[in-house]
Amino acid sequence: MLTSLTIKNLSKRFENNIIFNNTSISIQNTNSIVFLGENGSGKSTLLKILCGYLYYDTGEIFWNEKENSINNFAVSAPYIELFEQLTVKEHLKFHFNFHNRIQNITDDKILEISNLDQHKNKQVKKLSSGLKQRLKNVLAIFSDTQVLFFDEPCSNLDEYNIELYQKLVREYTSEKLLIIASNQKHEYDYLSPAIFKIENSKLIQI
Repeated sequence: MLTSLTIKNLSKRFENNIIFNNTSISIQNTNSIVFLGENGSGKSTLLKILCGYLYYDTGEIFWNEKENSINNFAVSAPYIELFEQLTVKEHLKFHFNFHNRIQNITDDKILEISNLDQHKNKQVKKLSSGLKQRLKNVLAIFSDTQVLFFDEPCSNLDEYNIELYQKLVREYTSEKLLIIASNQKHEYDYLSPAIFKIENSKLIQI
């Protein structure tokens, strides 16, 4: 299991906008990490860098002391697109053609556990924004991966769905390293994470 993340002298800018400026952190022996920050502070940029969706200008990233070694991960984020023409059940089947399920759990069981069974034959485009977010979270949670990235996982979720998200994370992600970008306490305060704030282009532990 991955339990450490080290970032050395990371810098990233978009034209004249400096997102990170020579920032470093070292996190050891943890199963959850949270990055806090105001909108536009760089939370999503950092997650995209960590999972390889975005290049950085300078610096080094080490997972369990191996540089850029992560290749088995899942992401739930606003910028992850769903296939709108598929039904919920079809989307599960499609997703798990590319990811192993945790504990070899079946699609029908996932639908039951996540209370999506009543929506299984609906096209994704007909789901509410909250149900789409629940589906994104479910696809990530039930994937057998080393690392699980959550970018504002409770966006558009009501109280019931927030509690369901927390329950599923607690019960089905114990063998994963969770990395959460957030500015909402209910997205992470049920865990015992290492917490960092993005401030003045730096990562500051709090």
